[in-house]
Amino acid sequence: MWFSSTGVLPFGVSRFVIDADTTTLFFFLPDDIATLTWRYYIFLLQTLLLLVGYCSRFQAICLLVWLSSFHHRNGMLLDGEDTVFRIFAFLLACSPCGCRWSVDS
Repeated sequence: MWFSSTGVLPFGVSRFVIDADTTTLFFFLPDDIATLTWRYYIFLLQTLLLLVGYCSRFQAICLLVWLSSFHHRNGMLLDGEDTVFRIFAFLLACSPCGCRWSVDS
């Protein structure tokens, strides 16, 4: 409902509203419901893998890319909480988060 072309904000309008030069994963992949669904499931899978600690830095970088892509797809939904999520994902990507208490260690 919030991120598909049949939803509230079509992709072309979101590019006009947010920034026409912003490059996201939504720009490169097809814009249908099935593709959107598997993108969301990959995002959830990588979030769970980061929670467990499997390839933590890679998962944190991917999580940052997914969060930025979803946030730039429909910026009308954003509030301060979403910005904090992106900041935490960036900090996790820069930190040694897989050194202790994870599957990697």
